[in-house]
Amino acid sequence: MTDTTPMVVESEIKVESDLFNVDEVIATHGTPKHMSNFSFIIKEEEVKEEPSEDVPGSSEQLEFERDIAKLFAVCNIPLSKSQDPFFKSFIETHTGHIVPSHEKLVASIKNDSVGTLDEVRAATINKDIAIRMSEAKDFHGKSYSTVLISPIDGSFNDLPFLANVSELKRLNGSTLEGFLSNTLKEVYGPGFDYHRIKIYITDGGAHSLQASKALKAHNPSIIHLICMAHSLQRVADQARFEFKDVHTLICESRRLFSLPDIKKGLLEDSRGFSMPSSNLSWLELAFFHYVNFEILKDFMISQEDNEGASESLRKVKEIYEGDSIHNDLMLMYVSLNGVHEAINTLEQRPPLQESVKLIDDLLENVQLEPFKSLLNASLKKNTGLKRIQSIAANLSKGSKEWMKYKFAPIINCDNRQ
Repeated sequence: MTDTTPMVVESEIKVESDLFNVDEVIATHGTPKHMSNFSFIIKEEEVKEEPSEDVPGSSEQLEFERDIAKLFAVCNIPLSKSQDPFFKSFIETHTGHIVPSHEKLVASIKNDSVGTLDEVRAATINKDIAIRMSEAKDFHGKSYSTVLISPIDGSFNDLPFLANVSELKRLNGSTLEGFLSNTLKEVYGPGFDYHRIKIYITDGGAHSLQASKALKAHNPSIIHLICMAHSLQRVADQARFEFKDVHTLICESRRLFSLPDIKKGLLEDSRGFSMPSSNLSWLELAFFHYVNFEILKDFMISQEDNEGASESLRKVKEIYEGDSIHNDLMLMYVSLNGVHEAINTLEQRPPLQESVKLIDDLLENVQLEPFKSLLNASLKKNTGLKRIQSIAANLSKGSKEWMKYKFAPIINCDNRQ
């Protein structure tokens, strides 16, 4: 049983860990191009609420009503909050627009949902498709699953369409398979031909593997691929366990960077220093510390005890005064920067041949243990990869039969702008 909540989800997702963070999933550029990729899901009971008085308005007011409905959906805010007296007064005072009734907001989202599904059908009519499923968690730890669909036709290389997103009360192979089955029925009707599904991409969790087996009962030839970006990220994540001093340095420095005196002192360094962005991954922070090693080391060692952060400063000084930290950071940068760059490149979704070559090159270039063994084991576990590599080889021969796979995806995350 699924419990759906009103939300809008964009198909632009960046991988950072084993599970997507739904805060990244529930986002939008706000442009018509991207809004057309959204699926709006409404709780049935929300429609039953007693309607408030409708207030007629101009076309400008109607546009405002559609926009504010999307705002609530994008931010995952319950629509009932729109009727809060303070919220209504604030919006009406500062925008000059009347906040629409709860019923109007629900109707607006449902109308947009119909248009979205029509666009998915139109873009994939009579075409083979790739399906990407991911498990996500929101700020409160609730589990969600998403279904993204894109045509496999040799020319489509845009953001995939998000066909559905729903909270799953029980997360297992059966609920995931049922969620996908219901989504396909909603989009294409009960007579959907499962043989149209050529590629099925998941994040590699046990539940998604179980769902894959159920899906293959409908179509044994489906290529089930574990998201390559996730596979590589899991290899890179091992670094924090192998380089414990680096991990401690990153964690304690992050606390120190938040202190005004520390931040001011670093920015005043004559060698030029920029504070790290707040959205850097752990591996990116490690590279940041390597590139700025001398500046950070000199500054931290010169600091006196800082009130409220003396323990963090003590740990950082101790690491910088040791003999191994620079070598550890350098070893990580030399050995894992290729993995990091590969993830970023895959998130831009280059043509299939380039993506496969990227993976093949990593197998040759990553030599540091245990990362080499982890990479080999991860790719060996990804049983669909061999078939994808075979398709890429046929593309390199100019085989027309396989040209529809030119832009076939191998990830279920996407970071293109």
